[in-house]
Amino acid sequence: MGAPIASDVPGEQVMATQAKRMVSGTVDSVASNAFMDRYDINPYIAMGIGMGISNITYKGINAVGNIEYVNGFGAKPVEAAEDVKEISKVEKLTSNSVKKVINDNDMTVDEFSKLLDPKRVLTADEQMIVDKVRQEIGLPKKGTVMNKTIPQEDTEKYLRGDYKDIRGFVSTHEHSKSLKTLENVYEGNRLDYEGSKYKVNWDCEVNKVYKNFDNSDKTYGKLTYGLEDPSSVKLPNDVPTPENHPYTGRGFTGSRNIVLPELKQKPRPLISSDMLSIHDAETGEVIEQFRFKKSKFGANESEKWIKIK
Repeated sequence: MGAPIASDVPGEQVMATQAKRMVSGTVDSVASNAFMDRYDINPYIAMGIGMGISNITYKGINAVGNIEYVNGFGAKPVEAAEDVKEISKVEKLTSNSVKKVINDNDMTVDEFSKLLDPKRVLTADEQMIVDKVRQEIGLPKKGTVMNKTIPQEDTEKYLRGDYKDIRGFVSTHEHSKSLKTLENVYEGNRLDYEGSKYKVNWDCEVNKVYKNFDNSDKTYGKLTYGLEDPSSVKLPNDVPTPENHPYTGRGFTGSRNIVLPELKQKPRPLISSDMLSIHDAETGEVIEQFRFKKSKFGANESEKWIKIK
């Protein structure tokens, strides 16, 4: 507590000195003295504040931040570091609209994502919850922006004109836009199915085998288009089998990192304004971008991708 205080010193001065010492030992001597001198408050109140700061500091609060708390007189202090819960990856990557539906059904995103593990056999109650959430998320409406991820080797086939439609598994842009790097895109869409054209060095165990390629993909493609006919997309209704693992049959991909509703697009011819973006595999940044253009001159039709980036 420091040196003893002379007995002939007035009581209030004694209290003020003790309060200064307490604050000094908790925060910092310079900061505490400035605090006492600046506010010139009743020493008994100062003592109480000093004790409060001491208790807060003991719990691990950053001292500098609490100077602001004390100066604010009543502002809520920053919570102790050990009490702050780290936000999970699935919480960060899942879209806000999907999170809201899950939360409205009295579940956290982390809890719900565990029900989407392809290897998990759901109970009747669990299946009912998954079905209810998927039904409430619903199907996209006309005009919704959609995404279709394509492997590196298929981007050239689209640009050459070998592929002229969009089909298969897709997602809405709003639900999948958080996936940037190829590893996140790969895991989020569970593109590790048998026969996948993606070459991704993935650090996640798949069927007890770690995927590793000498020449991994450096890029990936993404087709972005507006949904003109809502009836052309539907929930996948295939039955999960060992052959189509990691397909879940639950209306969501089997990702551990995002709750991603998946849809199936009927073959849809490319139309003007469809976009093809080529992304860097490591950063997700757009390297090149093309717009599809369909033109007609008399009896002649022209189809081509026009580079816009």
